[in-house]
Amino acid sequence: MNYTYQPKKFNFVKSLTWLHINEQMLTGMYEVKNDVTLLFGETHGTYTDYRGLLLNIHMQMNREPEGWDFMHIYHSRVHEGVTTGRHNDETDVMIVQAVGKIMYRFDDGSEVIMNPSDALYIPVGMYHEPVIIGPRITLSFAQ
Repeated sequence: MNYTYQPKKFNFVKSLTWLHINEQMLTGMYEVKNDVTLLFGETHGTYTDYRGLLLNIHMQMNREPEGWDFMHIYHSRVHEGVTTGRHNDETDVMIVQAVGKIMYRFDDGSEVIMNPSDALYIPVGMYHEPVIIGPRITLSFAQ
């Protein structure tokens, strides 16, 4: 199975700002790896981990046909940086770009540059590499 790129799929994420991220960092759990911060909570991304706009975004994604149950927030404030590198996931994921841009590379040589509100579905087991191309906030949803 291949990935699916959908530009301008989720316009409601465009209201997310760095202020929301800063507030979540004060109340939630986070992990810093290289130049990327992963935000999650005590339940690792379920509804109880988020409040306000972040909770609303999570609930809207859960109402999608796939029923996305978990949300992780990746953000980086650098123009170029190191990510987790090439990897695959143990579940299908829906990547939604909220702020800035990010690029994803795939083993078939293709690349996708994501802008705010763009969505990228990556099926379980598909190798991909996120590439930071500027300050960004990226939401990752899983079932």
